[in-house]
Amino acid sequence: MTRYHVDKEHAKRVAELSINLAKQTEPSWDLQQFEALDILRAAAMVHEVGLQVAYKGQQLHSSYILANTNLLGFTEAQKKLLTSLVLNHREDIDKDSLYKQSSTSVLLACRLARILRLAVILALRRADEVLPAVEIVVTNEDIALKLPKNWLDNNPLSKAELNQEAGSQAELGWKLFLD
Repeated sequence: MTRYHVDKEHAKRVAELSINLAKQTEPSWDLQQFEALDILRAAAMVHEVGLQVAYKGQQLHSSYILANTNLLGFTEAQKKLLTSLVLNHREDIDKDSLYKQSSTSVLLACRLARILRLAVILALRRADEVLPAVEIVVTNEDIALKLPKNWLDNNPLSKAELNQEAGSQAELGWKLFLD
């Protein structure tokens, strides 16, 4: 993070939000297995390392940097999951990378990616005071986000990003509902 001048406060914000969302999915989604929450937290902390290369395609740059960096404390399988989550934190979802990792099930990897994507969008404004109190409810693979009254109307950019995200997830057969 230091080497690539990652905004540590923002990374911590996204990591905490990711873990908060993940924990709210219990007991419907068992995300406690295979050190999944630790890898989700790590992915959230380093998801922006690629910004040093370029804003456009930063998720590609971030994933490449991490894939080609010696990450002490991670097995090769965990590193593949980490880089796959980082690759999928924004823009198009590369489901192949989630299928190719071998640290956990594809289903768990997809769930982690979806949570990270939502945390990145919800933390878009990069300030603690504008983070919404969000509740996530999952039913099978459907996600319902419950946001404070008028939050979407008062945050049109976040609303547009969440609507676009709902469309991206729908392309893969996943449902995301905003309330």
